[in-house]
Amino acid sequence: DAVQKASQTAQLVFTSDGTPHALFLEKHWNSTIGRHQTQIQHYARTTTGWQWIETITPSWTSQWGPNNLVAAAGPNNSIHFIFSETNSVATGVGHFGTGWLHYATNAGGSWQFARIAETADLGQDVWFIGGRWAPRFLSLAVDSQGHAHVTYTPQFYIAGAFSTVQSTLMYATNRGGRWISQVVMAPHDGTADAGLGASIAVSPSGQVAIASYYVDRFNTGSPQSSQLLYHTLVNGSWRRTVVATSPLRAALSIAWVQRVPTARFRPILSE
Repeated sequence: DAVQKASQTAQLVFTSDGTPHALFLEKHWNSTIGRHQTQIQHYARTTTGWQWIETITPSWTSQWGPNNLVAAAGPNNSIHFIFSETNSVATGVGHFGTGWLHYATNAGGSWQFARIAETADLGQDVWFIGGRWAPRFLSLAVDSQGHAHVTYTPQFYIAGAFSTVQSTLMYATNRGGRWISQVVMAPHDGTADAGLGASIAVSPSGQVAIASYYVDRFNTGSPQSSQLLYHTLVNGSWRRTVVATSPLRAALSIAWVQRVPTARFRPILSE
C-alpha cells in the first residue's frame, strides 16, 4: 500500500530550459478546523544541486485530503499539474463519496488554481480485498499554447462482489478559456470499465489523442474481454479505433515522435 501511495504522489518534469523539477504531494491535518490542507512540495536541480523551491498551497481545505498528482511542463518554463481531493469518503455500494479534480499552473507568474470537475471519492478505485492498483485514469498534457488537456473518470460504480463494473472516460480542457468536460467513451451496456486507464497527448500540430483500455464485464464484475483503443478529437467529436483485443496488464502510454525526413508525426502506443 505504501508503494502505491508513493507512485501517486511524486512527479518529475523538465521545463523548456532543461531544468528538472520534482513535485511531491502531501496532506496536512489542521486540527483547529478539523480538515486536511493539500500541499505540493516543489524542488528543482540548480547549478549547486537539488534545492527546495517552494510549498504550493491551495487556499481551501478538504475533509480527507488529496489522492493523486499528475504534472506536465508547458511552454516558457511553465509547470502544470492536476490532483484529486476527497471531501466525503466512499463507504460502500451506492455511497461513493464526493470529491474534486483540481488544476494548477504557474504560467502567469504565480500559482493559479481552478476546479476541473466534481467527482466521487476517487481515492477508492478498487473495492475488493487483496486487489490494489495505482490509479491510471488521470493523465495530463499541455499543448504549445499552454492549454491543458486532461483525462479522468467522475466515479467508479460498484456492483457485485468483485471489482469495479462501470466507469466512464472523460476529457477536459481549458483551451476555450474555461474548463469544459465531455465524454470520450462510456460502457456499451452499463457493465464495463471505460475509465480505468488512459494516457493523453497533444501532437505538435495540436491533434489531441488518447490511448485507453476498455474492459467489458459480467454483472458480477469479472472481466470477459478487453480492448486497447486509440481516440482522436476531430471537430469537437471523439473518433476511436481498436489497436488490440487481448487482456492488458500494464500501464498505457502515448507519445508523439517526429519522422525523418518527412516531418510528419505518428502516435506511438505501448502496453
